[in-house]
Amino acid sequence: MAQCLDPTTSKGNYKTLEEDPEYLLQLINKYVRVLVLKNICFNGFVHSIDPITYSIILSVPQEDTFQTTLIPGHAIVDVIEIPVETQVPSRRISSCEKQDDEKSRKNKLISWFKKNLLPVSVEADNIVVATAKVLPPYNVLDIYAENPTIARQIRKIMSMMPENFAPT
Repeated sequence: MAQCLDPTTSKGNYKTLEEDPEYLLQLINKYVRVLVLKNICFNGFVHSIDPITYSIILSVPQEDTFQTTLIPGHAIVDVIEIPVETQVPSRRISSCEKQDDEKSRKNKLISWFKKNLLPVSVEADNIVVATAKVLPPYNVLDIYAENPTIARQIRKIMSMMPENFAPT
């Protein structure tokens, strides 16, 4: 995070860019400067953009690593693409690639939800918990819920499951 010394470098208003989803998609993995309210800037690689709130997740270079930063869409004034020589950070690949691991994880989660007295059912490949769904490969980031509070609670319960939990 830094003060933007030259606000005149802005090429347009982010609110008008929200109307151009193709441009927003092109920003993925690009190095950008994000100008937010109070003339503050964030520089980093665009990891993803939320299509509803237009919030941006940036991978900000820090020494030999990257820090993930969430910038709320309502605070963004503008996004400027900056050419750099730095490599885009590599994304982690899920470790649950085998179907056996997926099936095991699915059964383990179903048992864990039942142990925590949650209403759970299976719909196709998805685990349905109340009004939320846990999608394959059944990790804490694979939760779909229209209500973010429910998704957060399901994620919290999933993260509390011990590694050595054995389904009953």
